[in-house]
Amino acid sequence: MNQLIVENINFSYGKKSILKDINFKVENGLIGLLGKNGAGKTTLIKILVTLYRPSSGSIVFNGYKYNNYTNEIRKYLGYLQQDFNMYKNLT
Repeated sequence: MNQLIVENINFSYGKKSILKDINFKVENGLIGLLGKNGAGKTTLIKILVTLYRPSSGSIVFNGYKYNNYTNEIRKYLGYLQQDFNMYKNLT
């Protein structure tokens, strides 16, 4: 069984707080993330797939703590954004 535990996640861009005290637990199943534009959904997803690091809080996926096992966690996760564009430095 897969398990994702998110506890007290906070994230800021400079002085602007984007996520504040986010907490949830997810086990096997299909999950959706809904919210208004600018609510922090994309930022949260980028944290969950290890592209961003939270300012504080903890995330554990299948027993692996995010801060200690980033490469191990990346074996299980992927991220494909809605509007996919190639990076300009790639050919």
